[in-house]
Amino acid sequence: AFALGQLKSQAAVPGLLDMITSLNEVKADAAKEALISIGGDEVLTGLKERLPNVAGLTRFRLVEALFRLGDPLGERILKDEAMG
Repeated sequence: AFALGQLKSQAAVPGLLDMITSLNEVKADAAKEALISIGGDEVLTGLKERLPNVAGLTRFRLVEALFRLGDPLGERILKDEAMG
């Protein structure tokens, strides 16, 4: 995942989006970092599509990625949920 992110591999985005919701924290975090490195509309859309179906740490990981990509939804959710 790290190498794919460094290469900004658009072809890897679908697999990385599946991987970010993995129960394996190491893989999920690696996918998050790769998706942030790749960026773009496909990544933002994929993260937002998965957001309603996740909770806990997985939800935080998706929100963090949105926030770090500069998406206003990520900022809003962090403010609403973290600062109550």
